[in-house]
Amino acid sequence: MMKVKVKEVRPNPHRDFKINPINEDRVEKFMESIKDNGFWENIVGRESDGEIQLAYGHHRLSALKRLYGEDYEFDLRIINFSDEQMLHVMIDENDDYSGNISDVIDEAVSVAKIFLEENIEIAKEYGDIDSRHERVSGNTLNIGERTITHFLQQVSKGKDLKKGSSWNLSKVKRSLQRMSAYDDNILSKEAVRELPSETHASEFAQALKSSKTKFTPKEQKQLANEISTKEMGKRDVRSFVEVKAFEKKAPKQKSTEPKKDSRIVKFEHKILLVTHEISQVTNLVVKLTTLHEEIKNINTKKGIWNVESMLAGIGKHMRVMNRFVESLRNDNEISEEQYNNFKQLK
Repeated sequence: MMKVKVKEVRPNPHRDFKINPINEDRVEKFMESIKDNGFWENIVGRESDGEIQLAYGHHRLSALKRLYGEDYEFDLRIINFSDEQMLHVMIDENDDYSGNISDVIDEAVSVAKIFLEENIEIAKEYGDIDSRHERVSGNTLNIGERTITHFLQQVSKGKDLKKGSSWNLSKVKRSLQRMSAYDDNILSKEAVRELPSETHASEFAQALKSSKTKFTPKEQKQLANEISTKEMGKRDVRSFVEVKAFEKKAPKQKSTEPKKDSRIVKFEHKILLVTHEISQVTNLVVKLTTLHEEIKNINTKKGIWNVESMLAGIGKHMRVMNRFVESLRNDNEISEEQYNNFKQLK
């Protein structure tokens, strides 16, 4: 143990407060705990280059500073951690706390990426740096999502062998996409913090990008708040943003013009949502084609029969849809037969 003052303790060198700032609610909870039970001196640090660096416990240290000031002395346990161990400890602690909080996940991915790019020999232990997933720019190795995932999985591997690591390729890939959207000023961090999960955040980011509509940070925050308030599922986020983009791009009605019938607006929105769902089906068919290329040497009669059935069903849908569109184009009434045909489509 070493007796230190609060002001003498520097943060973990891997801690990125721009990506993952101090959470005020968490600091207040620690303040209440310290007032009720005293300060448990169970945080850990190291000595490096003449300074004391905190391994973990930044929220607890902030609570201590606010309660007793920066000259308050306490006992700090000192361990001779390496740079890699300091990174491991920070990610390990944050992984317990993060759940689906995007800030914490993004910080872990970001600092892991930077660390591995600066330590090529360590990076080699977690991935094939000559693979297509790793790119070299000048003398700098650009670490890809697979190597980052393997590294983060190793960090949290020993915590709960039954549960397994909470890190996977999809989570890391989503995080990299979010941070790219931040850098391109497509996505607002304040909006992301309003969303219920990091998967919602990624859907939100992709929807903003694909909509090709510029939403201000304030508008993004309003959209995110509405998504959370209405408890939308992550699958509903993209359609919701597309509708809002459609409304934003539509020309404003002049006050002298009659207000558009709400039923027509609802009908147009429904058409947009259906169009999106059809595009999702198209994407799935493309994925099916890609999968077939991977397994084309395997004879799967049942699978081929299922594809034939699916295509036959699509043909039936198209015939019904064509008659429906023709009726709309000619302003004809939808016949009872057409209506019943729609009800039978599954």
